[in-house]
Amino acid sequence: MTRKRFTDAVASKDSHILTLRIALSGCVALMFLLWMGWRSAPRQLTVHIPPDMRQTSVQNAGAVPTANVYTFASYIFQQLQYWREDGDSDYPKNIYRLQAFLTPDYQAYLTADFDRRHGKGETRGRRRSIAELPGASFTPDRVHVESDGSWIVWFDSEIREYAEGMHVKTAYVRWPLRIVRYDVNRELNPWGLALDGYPEGYFPEKLDLTLAETASQSASNGGGQ
Repeated sequence: MTRKRFTDAVASKDSHILTLRIALSGCVALMFLLWMGWRSAPRQLTVHIPPDMRQTSVQNAGAVPTANVYTFASYIFQQLQYWREDGDSDYPKNIYRLQAFLTPDYQAYLTADFDRRHGKGETRGRRRSIAELPGASFTPDRVHVESDGSWIVWFDSEIREYAEGMHVKTAYVRWPLRIVRYDVNRELNPWGLALDGYPEGYFPEKLDLTLAETASQSASNGGGQ
């Protein structure tokens, strides 16, 4: 009887040790899975905050409000088209400086556009600036959502050009600008967006003075549909 009790106690102890080993193995496996999940989780999350926070806004990580898309498009495009001293040097410098905000196709288009303008003497000695028309700031109909990762922006602008210090040109233009997700290098492009040129079937449109003066109205002629 004593021997049986001793045998039962040893068996019970061995069973308990086995149970602990199984539990420990499960804990190790769970910790490994948690570690793998932590390793694969993104280190940074981009949350785009709308500029107007007077009303409550709920934003998912990665979702880009249309107001931010418009702000990006207008800001980068103005920088791209700003020839501070001389278009011959400023235009290609801008293309290179802003390349992180341009898709490769659009960068190639701009380089070809510079070569064409340079060959015609349209950039030599030219200073240029593009500004948003007063009253033509963001409204929802100025941004058309193509998909989860692409948009069309209608940007109304005033172009001024100078040659040898003389004002030679003023024009009012509505630019259709395609914007796409471009999360390639957050160090150089924290927006995660890029200009992709003109959408298929759309081209820059000259605005007459009457339309330019009433640009505070919605961009009904340009799209937003």
